[in-house]
Amino acid sequence: MNTPDRAKSDLERRLEAHRQSRWPQLTDARVRFRNPYAYVEATLPDGDDQPLFRLRWTGNRDNKWAFAIWLASKDGYENSVLPNGLRVGTVEEAMDCAAASISTIRVPGNCPVNVSRSATSRQRS
Repeated sequence: MNTPDRAKSDLERRLEAHRQSRWPQLTDARVRFRNPYAYVEATLPDGDDQPLFRLRWTGNRDNKWAFAIWLASKDGYENSVLPNGLRVGTVEEAMDCAAASISTIRVPGNCPVNVSRSATSRQRS
């Protein structure tokens, strides 16, 4: 199922607004789309780029996306449950869960999965 252009632009807008208001220590957040997925990565306070999570378009008009968190231990994404107890949620819920799981910006209690920084993080040029 292809992600509509309106859903893509809405996701990018909401992600950036939430990053600025809730996670300003992340200096940048980017989305790469490959239907039906949206891959989100961010620049950490130390300048390293880090994959955070993957969203899958569900076709839901309330902007509910299926969530998979990046696991450095498996160098890939794993379908995950958000703190709301569901496997789908908003981009803001996904960002809170993934960003809180990074040790350098940890906020306890936001996500049940513990994620460490990837050994494959790249220094931003």
